[in-house]
Amino acid sequence: MGIQHELGPFELWDVIGLKSSVKRMEKEGEVIPPLVERILSKGYSSFMRKGRPRFLLDLGAGHYQGIEEKPEIILLPSLKERNKTVLSNPGPA
Repeated sequence: MGIQHELGPFELWDVIGLKSSVKRMEKEGEVIPPLVERILSKGYSSFMRKGRPRFLLDLGAGHYQGIEEKPEIILLPSLKERNKTVLSNPGPA
């Protein structure tokens, strides 16, 4: 996640759509970063793969790596995806 943002830059790029945004950038005459061109040439269409475990595209290695979840770190979106309850109360009677 980005600081004070719900999504980080690569997550946001995935939401927008990597391939479609690159097509638009090319159409508008923008320079496509060589790293992104290399990723697309290998057939990848996103930086992250959702599911359990989550996978992140390792830009140096050129393939997806599993993201280790650490029990001491609580990620609320991760808990929500798995329908986990953080805290509950009986509510009004």
